[in-house]
Amino acid sequence: PAPLDDAAISSQLKAELDREPGIARGSVEPSVESGVVVLSGTVQDARQRTALRIAAENIPGVKRVVDDLREIDLAPSS
Repeated sequence: PAPLDDAAISSQLKAELDREPGIARGSVEPSVESGVVVLSGTVQDARQRTALRIAAENIPGVKRVVDDLREIDLAPSS
């Protein structure tokens, strides 16, 4: 597929976020500039972090993904 522009990359990535189970709306805010995606916000675990990074990397037009995500532990403390 043809590379997408920044707005289309952002739109597609936000749609992926909406489909990812366990990610609260607004907890991850991607930004895109010149094909470079910056993922910032919080995720529950490394699995979510990896899934988001791979989803971003697979969008046509993405040149690089910067992972600024933080993992939060939602397990109740004993």
